[in-house]
Amino acid sequence: MSPNSVPSKTQKGTDEIATRQNKLDARLRAVLIMVNGKTTVAELGQKFGADVTPLLQQLAAKGFVREG
Repeated sequence: MSPNSVPSKTQKGTDEIATRQNKLDARLRAVLIMVNGKTTVAELGQKFGADVTPLLQQLAAKGFVREG
């Protein structure tokens, strides 16, 4: 994902927040919670205090987020 892209949760991502069914590790879950469909990848990284691109790529590969 590019720094200017705006990721959003998929239905699977929304369900994961509610149920914890997939038992994501804490860092992936924290990033997933921060994804809101309005904040860019760069802004998420600033809020998280680290480069979140690899974490977002993992979440996208597992179907929890999509690039918007």
